Amino acid sequence: MIIASGKESKKIKGIYEPLNEEIDFKAFWGNHEFNEDELKKLLKGDSITFLAESNAGMSYIATGKLEYQSYKGKAFWGFKRNLETKDNDKIRDRDLSLNSKIFFENGKIRGVYTPTNEIVQFNCKWAGHLFDDDECRQLLNGLSITFTAVSRSGQFFTVTGSLQQQKFKGKEYWGFARDEDAIPDEWQGHHFTEQEIEELRNGDTIYIPDVVSSRSNRPLRCTLCYTQVNGKKKLVPVRV
Repeated sequence: MIIASGKESKKIKGIYEPLNEEIDFKAFWGNHEFNEDELKKLLKGDSITFLAESNAGMSYIATGKLEYQSYKGKAFWGFKRNLETKDNDKIRDRDLSLNSKIFFENGKIRGVYTPTNEIVQFNCKWAGHLFDDDECRQLLNGLSITFTAVSRSGQFFTVTGSLQQQKFKGKEYWGFARDEDAIPDEWQGHHFTEQEIEELRNGDTIYIPDVVSSRSNRPLRCTLCYTQVNGKKKLVPVRV
């Protein structure tokens, strides 16, 4: 495989295996430059999939392969995107999301958000926690994940949440957010049992004998309920 620079654009020369014929084609499609792995697949006659961007700046997933084409009477080899129906696109993009088509760039994760079948991007970190590939897949498939995060004061806490469309200072964005009805597995050193979590969800108050104060590190006993505070549900302790 040879990379050659022409007057108009960089081109690739190589043997197209299905025909055992040497061909050349542009190394770019739109604003996407084919990487080495993609070039090998194209020359084998295989299809490739990548994240592309339209002239209007909209991101979309492109799937296609090398084809012999003609434009204004001139024949040439080049990448050609598959022409599919809207329904097929939805099924294909959903499969891509499930098969970990995740793109990382400048601290952001990009991929197809399965519930709405749209391409979204979000920060790869939340409260000191770096999302791994499996967590990214779950988030993009609309699922909730649970992990240990670090507060600004350096305290560790357990959080459960999902990918949500949010707004800050009038600007909309996608990002991880706590699930409104999610109760953490652990609070102030106490690990909740399934029964305790169920009671808290039902609005009951539970007694906890082994809480550790985040300020003094002293053991505390308290009753705890899960209730609305300033429009958000929180764990609220009452000392005994």
